[in-house]
Amino acid sequence: MNLLLFSCWHAHTRGLFDAQMLRDALAFSSMWADNVVRPLRSARTWMKTNTESAQSDSEVAEGFSQLREQIKTLELQCEQFQENMLESLVKTPVQMLSTEMTIAAAVYNLRYIIEASTLPLSSALTDSLAGLVLNVLDQADDEEIRHAIRKEFIQAMA
Repeated sequence: MNLLLFSCWHAHTRGLFDAQMLRDALAFSSMWADNVVRPLRSARTWMKTNTESAQSDSEVAEGFSQLREQIKTLELQCEQFQENMLESLVKTPVQMLSTEMTIAAAVYNLRYIIEASTLPLSSALTDSLAGLVLNVLDQADDEEIRHAIRKEFIQAMA
């Protein structure tokens, strides 16, 4: 999710991704997710579904719950660190782009993130991405614009 938000933020503030910065962002994010965020999320999720081992004693149950919340807080801090690292990769200056250029850049940037993730481009995904672009770029959720963005994704991914 951080990469999707980063794609839109970059489009809004700078436009298109630079190829090297994109490679660096993908490499860091993959390593960070695999080695830090996913293990924490897995531990937190496991604890949520396996609370019965701590239920026999209220003091143990409270400690178990507190530990799970601490892991959740740490997980969020790790995601914020990823956001900061992604921002530090950006070397291009802020640009003022038209709404049309910003939307086109967001579609372009997101396309590369989706391709790197090997997610299949479905109707539901294009609709979600169109909504993300509209929300992040603070655009009204106009069905005509949403349709145009979905069309851009389909053309870009063809």
